[in-house]
Amino acid sequence: MEIQVGDILVMKKPHPCGVARWLVLRTGADLRLRCTGCGHEVMKPRFQILPRARHRSGTPADICGGGDILDNGAGALMRMLPYALLNSPDRLEIVDAAGSLTHSHQISIVICRLYSCYVDELLQGHKPAEALETLIENHFVEIPDYYLPKLQLMPHLSRVSVPNSGFVSDVFMASLWCLINSDNYVDAVLKAVNLGGDADTIGAVTGGLAGIIYGQDGDNGIPVCWSHALSRIDYIEEL
Repeated sequence: MEIQVGDILVMKKPHPCGVARWLVLRTGADLRLRCTGCGHEVMKPRFQILPRARHRSGTPADICGGGDILDNGAGALMRMLPYALLNSPDRLEIVDAAGSLTHSHQISIVICRLYSCYVDELLQGHKPAEALETLIENHFVEIPDYYLPKLQLMPHLSRVSVPNSGFVSDVFMASLWCLINSDNYVDAVLKAVNLGGDADTIGAVTGGLAGIIYGQDGDNGIPVCWSHALSRIDYIEEL
């Protein structure tokens, strides 16, 4: 049985505290384990531990997401659109859970919620600037004081003032700026990727939102030459 630090060993016999799951803290000839129930630690030879283990499991998915301030990249935001489109009364809780798989810090969670509510406004036919105003005024999600003035000012920034880092709030706000300052899909996406910085992430988030507004084909939508350059486009369209 291959064992790595961070794995969970489920033992055949539970600890006196009643829990049978042990977190692996150190590997090698001797294993250091911590009971996930009471926190008791032991260090014993591998050959004694393995016969007592029923099976190994990795770290539970719902606690894998980075929770530090420096863990607020935009990976969760970049894959959030399918969850934002769900028709479910528990949609925002699903958004939280899906985002937390990789990014569990509160900043990331709040931005993913704001993004999902912004998607709602676009689906109702609001223009990008109107959708942002509605998002701010109606308090669908509590916006931290630090971000409120940034959201209010975002439509009015000059290009050189638009954030282009991979920090989740910067990606979201840069995408808003690109949408608000464009009137078709191509211009919005080209503005996004030409901001520099984390261009692919900003382009992906902007492209998803612009697709809601402009759709496919037509004068303002996704160009056929772009979509049909994708690998397995027939399979994608069937989906």
